[in-house]
Amino acid sequence: MDSKPEPSRVHRLLPVAAGVVLVSTAFFLDVYEDSVPGPVGTSLVVSGCVFVVLGIGSRNRRFSAALAKASLVILSSTLWFAAFEALFRVAGFDFERFNEPGDEVPIYYRQPTLHAGGGIFRRPGPASWRGRVISAYLRIHGTSAGPYADERPVLAEYDAFGFRNPMELTNWEVVVTGDSFVELGYLPYEDLFTTLAAKRLGLRIKNLGVSCTGPISQTFYVTNYGKAASTKDAVLCFFEGNDLQDLDREIRNTESFRATGHPWEHQKQVSLLKALCDRFGTPRRTADLPVAQVTPNAFLIAGNQERPTTVYGVPPAWDRISPRRQEAVVRALANWAAAVRSMGMRPWVMYLPDSHRVFHGWIRFTDPNSPMARWKPGEFVAHLGAACTNLAIGFIDTLPALRREVEAGRLPYNLVGDTHLSVEGTRVVADVLAERLKPGQAGEIE
Repeated sequence: MDSKPEPSRVHRLLPVAAGVVLVSTAFFLDVYEDSVPGPVGTSLVVSGCVFVVLGIGSRNRRFSAALAKASLVILSSTLWFAAFEALFRVAGFDFERFNEPGDEVPIYYRQPTLHAGGGIFRRPGPASWRGRVISAYLRIHGTSAGPYADERPVLAEYDAFGFRNPMELTNWEVVVTGDSFVELGYLPYEDLFTTLAAKRLGLRIKNLGVSCTGPISQTFYVTNYGKAASTKDAVLCFFEGNDLQDLDREIRNTESFRATGHPWEHQKQVSLLKALCDRFGTPRRTADLPVAQVTPNAFLIAGNQERPTTVYGVPPAWDRISPRRQEAVVRALANWAAAVRSMGMRPWVMYLPDSHRVFHGWIRFTDPNSPMARWKPGEFVAHLGAACTNLAIGFIDTLPALRREVEAGRLPYNLVGDTHLSVEGTRVVADVLAERLKPGQAGEIE
């Protein structure tokens, strides 16, 4: 009796090769791609082992032939995928462009993405966004508008370079730069403190505020976009809440750019594999942080009322930050002053305090044992002001005026979810800025 023909060697080798490829892919994804769900890797390992076992153990020629065909599909697909992976890497195609926020995201909450040079990024322009900015941000992240349900819609317009200025502004006497506290993308243009100060002074002020930036980017903005024929004063707004962290990040970005040609946090994503993993892998968790932001953890006692409020962090104290950070701040201020003076302008720094510092003494925390509740104010503004004085930089302190607002029962900051300046707060800051820049206060250019 004739025995059935055995599977050929090729029919045995192809499933083994396909199994090895599947298992290797699983280990590669486990090591390099943390966005891949665990079950995917497990399925690849199990499938690979099944192919190897069946390829070696099968004695049925027809089954082995079918298994070999399936293995050939796996191997050829892997080869084609590897070829495309190499092609995209060599071409430098940036898959991050597909992750850019859509039109539903207010411009104010978008990262600056246009490389302006030297590892510095700005917003593209011209651009505009209409709607309820804070409410939209909360809704996108899966939370209700809460206290901002009655927020008024605004039209936030950005000029050709991505800053909040009218397109027709071609000359100005003062330029002001800073982060989100200067951009204030949830307020109409007429309520920005730069606009209000300009009206009070009878001058034109250019606003170069961009969210998610620090002193290095802001110095770049003034150097490249801040000087006009009539510009005499340049103001850098230093927000204590995150400018120290932004400065650390920007130092790393600029050093990376000088060394590699790419900023550290804006590296191109050229991997097709990673793009697919990001697209179909574990969903990004975006709601946790905003939920915490919207949940009040304290009450502000002002004007004989208790109002729910959110207190985020602990404002810095100069003697509690590292000497390296202190030196970095002073160096950034020196670079700011040198850049501004080289263009024939007076350098200024305006200190913007965190709302926690402004509200201190009028807050009752829901958890009195939390780190924020136990925080005691440490000295920061005096040291920042002293550094500016040593560098012959004009210094503007907004803390006393903002504290007086709270003492009078008014609210200079938004309270829940967002803790930027309120409309009342922008008026206070505008008054302080205008008072310091009015004729007879500024002095001569150093």
